[in-house]
Amino acid sequence: MNKISNFFIASETNNYSPPALSYKAFLIYGLLMILLRLFLGTLPAHSAAVESQTLMDMINSERSSRNLTVLAQNSSLRTAAGQKSQDMIDRDYFAHVDPDGNYVWPKIIAAGYGQYKILGENLAVDFVTSEGMIKAWLDSPTHRANLLHSDFLEQGLIALYGDFQGRYTNLTTSLFGARASGVQTPPAPPPPAPSPNPIPTPKPAPSAPKPAPPPAAKPTLPQPTPAVTPTPVEKQDSTSTPLANADLSALSGSFNLPEIALNTKAINISRVLFSILGFIILSVLAVDSVIILQHEAVVIRSHSSSHLFNLMLIVLVSILIWWW
Repeated sequence: MNKISNFFIASETNNYSPPALSYKAFLIYGLLMILLRLFLGTLPAHSAAVESQTLMDMINSERSSRNLTVLAQNSSLRTAAGQKSQDMIDRDYFAHVDPDGNYVWPKIIAAGYGQYKILGENLAVDFVTSEGMIKAWLDSPTHRANLLHSDFLEQGLIALYGDFQGRYTNLTTSLFGARASGVQTPPAPPPPAPSPNPIPTPKPAPSAPKPAPPPAAKPTLPQPTPAVTPTPVEKQDSTSTPLANADLSALSGSFNLPEIALNTKAINISRVLFSILGFIILSVLAVDSVIILQHEAVVIRSHSSSHLFNLMLIVLVSILIWWW
């Protein structure tokens, strides 16, 4: 017990310079933590974050591998997806229906997507990797139906990071769509042909005037019937007919499956270990300073400069461990 206390606590035995607070000890602490971070960082992990473009590329890769149409990126769908993700972060909810009872469809129309044949929406939260999110969507029947729907032609996806329900995480909105085809504005009627110049004829002899014929009825152009915009739903069948009265939430329930990737465990382990080590070292520093102050010890080395160096080393290592 005396050896342990002598290693950590300043006393006359160790000349008020415990080995635990020596330059060599701190150098070893720093090297160990850096090596630990390097080792844990080499554990297998596909990617360190969820990224919008990567997700859209992976969706197209899954579709292409199944001989499905590759989805074109649409700026209106991306705008609406970004608004939906930001709204979920701002108002702390995760659902297809916002707190006001609205789906994302009005946002899509307001973003300028125009008349559409079909729309779909996938949501995700708390994922660590893009690969994990795509796998989870493929494992969910309703999300898989959207991801691999043969009628979809365009997509827009935005993954945003922010403070959500007390934690920093990502929320992703993936929108799919196909605009209505064959809906065209009817052509304008042709302009009337110019009347030919009348050829003068000799005036006939005056006679009883004939009654003027009734005016010909003006032809009425048929008015085009406005196209009915189908109700947007996420379908599970492979036909192009929308499901008229489908329950959207039942077809595409929000998916909340956090993926605990190895690289996240590695970072958490290194943070916990360093926090424990830092707390121990700071505690020893505090006890050492109090003992030296009480005994007013005079030693050859300047403890103030030694402690300052040690604290600076702690800060440096903490930056490397937490943010590197």
